[in-house]
Amino acid sequence: MTEKLILISSDDLSQASLLTEALTTLHNTGDPIDLTGEGLIKTSKNFNVIDQLDAFWPQLQEKIYPWLNILKLDHQIIQQPPLLPGLEDCLKALYLINELEENPNHTMICILPPPGQAQRFLLGIINAPDIIGQLYIPLIARISELKEKLSSFEALLNLKIPRNISEPLTENLRKKITKLAGMLQCNNSCECYLAIQNNTFMNERISGFYFCGIQVSKIWINSHIPVEEIDILKQKLAPSNILATSWTNDFMECAREWLEVKPQKEANILSSIDANGIHMISFLMPLINKSTLQVQRSGSSLLVRSGYLKRSYALADNLLGLESCGARLEDRRLEVRFR
Repeated sequence: MTEKLILISSDDLSQASLLTEALTTLHNTGDPIDLTGEGLIKTSKNFNVIDQLDAFWPQLQEKIYPWLNILKLDHQIIQQPPLLPGLEDCLKALYLINELEENPNHTMICILPPPGQAQRFLLGIINAPDIIGQLYIPLIARISELKEKLSSFEALLNLKIPRNISEPLTENLRKKITKLAGMLQCNNSCECYLAIQNNTFMNERISGFYFCGIQVSKIWINSHIPVEEIDILKQKLAPSNILATSWTNDFMECAREWLEVKPQKEANILSSIDANGIHMISFLMPLINKSTLQVQRSGSSLLVRSGYLKRSYALADNLLGLESCGARLEDRRLEVRFR
């Protein structure tokens, strides 16, 4: 898979295009991957949901048909693939994985949709390994156990139990999804650049990436924001590097110097034990809205919600036998304690 992935998200496609061009020149990369679906970035790697759906539909039909046959709904198999909710993000993830697989040991640039959509898409990938482990694999195992029992009813009920139970999500694909999820949350293999034109809900647009476990390396704000507000934002987001301009042309004059500054890193997750034996894990979440934040222990996982965003953290083995005893936001980090 690709050695390094650079993510770009913006609420303005012209900003995204300029930032992409500057980063492509700086890193001397090939064509960037455009996942916006708009086709406005100059590249040969444009995601098109209709093209991708048409390409995958024959394979999906083959896997869906036996199950519809059980319900006597096989006559409803249609030639025109339906664009179901969530399917576009699934196809985007598959497209991204394929592109990264085809360009090993390279730096790849990926243009994401605007921040809100990008965060939902990224969380889908990041949460996928836990969902597969907790729901999909046990479900497939249970169906496999029941398959032998159900087979005795095939003749009686005049139906045929599908044999390709484990095929909808192959083990190879599950490994690739898990690898991509880990890559997105690793500061050494993933950098995130954010360009903002409209400063409405700016804090939410930035904090959502940190909530995903993706540190924003650099932020370009192209808006008439008072210097005092920019200074406060820089303090809250350090070590992220912020470039503030009033006009797009200003970016072209200082882009290279700004981009050449090596992004600083901060640990996304920290763990510690105090003198009283209280275990603590903390998550980097600057600018997060405290009023929308919810933390809940669920078995071997920690569920965290903020507005429409939700993610799951698998707890380390040494925390599984402990009880959660509180959570708080302290110095830009969400701290969760166990005893």
